[in-house]
Amino acid sequence: MQSADSFSRIINIMGTKQKWHIMRCLLIGHTKFNQIKRDCNMSSASLSRTLKYLESRGLVTKRISKSQNPSSEYLLTKAGLEFSDAIDALSKLGKRI
Repeated sequence: MQSADSFSRIINIMGTKQKWHIMRCLLIGHTKFNQIKRDCNMSSASLSRTLKYLESRGLVTKRISKSQNPSSEYLLTKAGLEFSDAIDALSKLGKRI
């Protein structure tokens, strides 16, 4: 079993349900700001702040398209993708209890 310090670190980073919802949205392929906002039912300000935080922790990266109508796309980093198993396990547990 991992040390309590490692567990506490993840709890401190991912301590709100909004962060878990954002990670889930990104894992299922929702990458556009408004798409994430709609799926997570968050205000623009709250989503922006949370995405910046997840980016600062190395879990999310922001990519700006160079099209005629520039838009932001958010993608999971390699570290962010490691949340896949945890999110799957929590989803399965949520269905059982």
